[in-house]
Amino acid sequence: MLSVIGTYSVRNSIFDIWVLLGAGVLGYFFNKMKFQLAPLVVGLILGPNIEKHFREALFLSQGDPWIYVESPIAVAIWLLVAAILIAGCPGHPRTLRETDRGCPAKCRVGGMPDHVVLSAFVKAANFAWSSILVRF
Repeated sequence: MLSVIGTYSVRNSIFDIWVLLGAGVLGYFFNKMKFQLAPLVVGLILGPNIEKHFREALFLSQGDPWIYVESPIAVAIWLLVAAILIAGCPGHPRTLRETDRGCPAKCRVGGMPDHVVLSAFVKAANFAWSSILVRF
């Protein structure tokens, strides 16, 4: 109840209360579906920055998407990201079992917690796009 009062008192807007309730329902379902909080926060924080660099690279290359794989460094990073994602597939033999290291298999990707893998993926993609932009 205090969060509703605080939300309304900031701008005196009922819409803000609806946003608060929607975020609460979304958070409840994320909690029930056992989503990890860290990857969501990393995605929310780094997402706009990655999108900005993505658009800038496309603008500088005049819309050519091959700009993302022209550099050998970018190709190496994309291959690393693909290897990490493939290693985390449920049918892949290297995926950990539920008893390994006290963490269920569904929360681990290639032996690492999924928030570490997602963070590494976001950083690798951001680095690849930034390194492409530096060339211009």
